[in-house]
Amino acid sequence: MNQPPSLDRVRAIVSTILDVPAESLAPESSPETVAEWTSLRHLVLALELEQEFGISLSPEDMERLVSVSAIVGLLEERQRVSAP
Repeated sequence: MNQPPSLDRVRAIVSTILDVPAESLAPESSPETVAEWTSLRHLVLALELEQEFGISLSPEDMERLVSVSAIVGLLEERQRVSAP
């Protein structure tokens, strides 16, 4: 099964914000499985995703950022919506 093309990019961003090795992050990694994924770092992560991908996240979107795979899914959804 192929991984979404943005998975490695998202893992790299999450790794940087949480200060954990990218290799330690699986698609199912979440605040429940990564101790460094605190509420403050969640906000910083949301801001970094907005900047990196040129999007604006609503409060509802921020609540959907519950795992690495959920972040990838949201970004892919945004790409489909904004595609010409």
